[in-house]
Amino acid sequence: MELTKKKQKFIEGIRQGMNQKEAAIYAECPEKSAKQQGYRLMQDKQVRFYLERDIQPKNINIPEIINNSTDPLELLSQFMNDELVDMYSRLEIAIFLLPYFHSKHA
Repeated sequence: MELTKKKQKFIEGIRQGMNQKEAAIYAECPEKSAKQQGYRLMQDKQVRFYLERDIQPKNINIPEIINNSTDPLELLSQFMNDELVDMYSRLEIAIFLLPYFHSKHA
């Protein structure tokens, strides 16, 4: 899941203890509309995903997840079925998991 620089900086600001308006200003939103931008960013599914799960904003690296998990198939299945994960990432995970659940028949 790729985040824009603005979303990454907003998440960083929230984690530093800033309120929504301050974090929006930190993310280089115009000061006039920072309060509205902060509210809008807090409603964003990707931002909520990273804040609720305390995941650092970066692209999900499937091999890294597999190496750092005790049951990678279960973990990836949870990501695939999570509505807060963007659809493109869910599709990538589903494609990755396909051979584990459905074998090729000649």
